[in-house]
Amino acid sequence: MIINLVGLIIASWIGGGIIASGIIATLIYYGMKIITPSLFLVSICLICCIVALAIGSS
Repeated sequence: MIINLVGLIIASWIGGGIIASGIIATLIYYGMKIITPSLFLVSICLICCIVALAIGSS
């Protein structure tokens, strides 16, 4: 049951149809605009630090 629900959520986030739309495509689009190749390692490190602190696994 849980696996089916996760599959439905992911499918709704990806979107469908002819035009690539949905949450995943939007995150990739804006992420590529924000994270430049020269700041890639620094930004990934900061994102990982923020996520680790937010979920309490630091």
